[in-house]
Amino acid sequence: VLRASSKGFNSKFWIYVMCSAFIANSICTAIQRGWSSHVGQWGSILVRTIFLTIWLAYTVIVSRTLSRGLYVLWVESQRVRGLPRQQVQWAARVLRIELVICASLGATTFLVWSTVNVVKLIQLVNPEEYDRIKMKVWFWVSIFRRFDGVLNAVELALLSGILWQGSPPEEDVEMESRSRLRGLTSMSDFLEISEQDLYRAKVQELAQRGFRLRSLMKFWEELLQGEVMPSFDPRRSQTNDVVRQAIIPSSRLGHGGFALASIWEENPVLPKSMVTHNWTNTFVNLVAAMVSDALGGDCYANVAEQLCSQSGVAELKQQLERAGQTDASYWVCAFSVNQHASICGGYGPEPPEGTPEWKVWDKKRHDSVSLERFPLCRCNETKIFSHHDAACELNKFDDMMNYLSRRVDGFGQLIVIDESFEVLYRAWCVAEIVEANVLNIPARIKVYSQNAVYCNYDRLSLLDVRDCSASSQDDKDVILRKIVDVDAFNLKLQQLVFSSQGLFFALGRRKRTQPPSGSNLAPVLVLFAGL
Repeated sequence: VLRASSKGFNSKFWIYVMCSAFIANSICTAIQRGWSSHVGQWGSILVRTIFLTIWLAYTVIVSRTLSRGLYVLWVESQRVRGLPRQQVQWAARVLRIELVICASLGATTFLVWSTVNVVKLIQLVNPEEYDRIKMKVWFWVSIFRRFDGVLNAVELALLSGILWQGSPPEEDVEMESRSRLRGLTSMSDFLEISEQDLYRAKVQELAQRGFRLRSLMKFWEELLQGEVMPSFDPRRSQTNDVVRQAIIPSSRLGHGGFALASIWEENPVLPKSMVTHNWTNTFVNLVAAMVSDALGGDCYANVAEQLCSQSGVAELKQQLERAGQTDASYWVCAFSVNQHASICGGYGPEPPEGTPEWKVWDKKRHDSVSLERFPLCRCNETKIFSHHDAACELNKFDDMMNYLSRRVDGFGQLIVIDESFEVLYRAWCVAEIVEANVLNIPARIKVYSQNAVYCNYDRLSLLDVRDCSASSQDDKDVILRKIVDVDAFNLKLQQLVFSSQGLFFALGRRKRTQPPSGSNLAPVLVLFAGL
């Protein structure tokens, strides 16, 4: 808060100045006692006046700085909700107490020594008046000085945490226990008993559609060379573009189709990682995040840049081979779900024309680079969109995660955060993240850059699954219906973002820098870092 709220405020400088002033004041007091001339007394008064001026300025600056920080926290408390609001309100209480203590310390010390200075001045200017009042004045000054000493000791003990420590907001035990329950209800619970076996079989089938990283790198090279998608732009094409114009055509066989992962791999692959991502992210970012994950990186911007050139791809393949990660296995919906059994022949239900929903729908049926409408696949594969159909492949991600976590040692979740953090505003993605946490599936997060975290951290305080978007209103309704307790779900979501065990905590500790001044939440982040 001090750094963010007071430009040019240098705490070290003021500490040196205050220490020097105290030392100078003590030296002058000692000189005055051994040298009673008028010169010594005037010198003592002068030094004490300088000391009091510095002390008053320091008190005003600290109080003003803390007040600004308190105002920032008040603004945040009006804007955010849930766990962030509780944390901000707690921090505001702590800061308010610190403000009162600092202002009290400064004021009482200033009054005591100002009174002493005035009395000393009267002694030099008007000795007769000093003789008349000195007994009474020094009696009250001595009492006030002892009171100030005791008050300062108590306040310093409060600031140091000896007498008082601000406890973080207490957890709602009932809500916390509810948030630890499984976040989503299996869709099989909504089916007839006769259909549940088919549902479980489909879950197992989906779980075995992992793929090796070497297969993904080969596919990327084909894209880069223009072999499967002529309009492909490595820096601009989105995952949605690649699914429509590369994945769907490449996975068509005869009059039907398969998941592309099943074509890549000769035998079923149980993946070690499930990737949570959004289709509006660029495809290069998705690939870069997985490569970065295999190589142990946190940010994937540099890897994404390397992937845009043939020489960069060759270098990355060598790094993967040296690291023994070419056979690292992943599960990605774009490759592991049979797109021919769902979206290949259409664009989904059309919303009323002219509405914001229609604009989003229309944008998704056009290439983000060429702006041309995607061609539709004319295969004869049966399309299954109903979430109440046991054979549907679009609603089993949570059950598949549960299945893999019990059968694959070291199974984890890879969360690919796009530059604008839209993945955390997609209902299915948020559901996967929370469900993985409830199932104790370890999550690894990959961001485009550290700066992207700072620029979007402010938005995360308003996360609410009810405000997230989905491909259709029906999808969103299904997700909300699967959530056992929405309030507990949101609590868990906020904990995953803001707690000391949250998604971004380890990332921030590995590379801690001050947030950019353009971030509204920068002072709050500095405060929490200090606390």
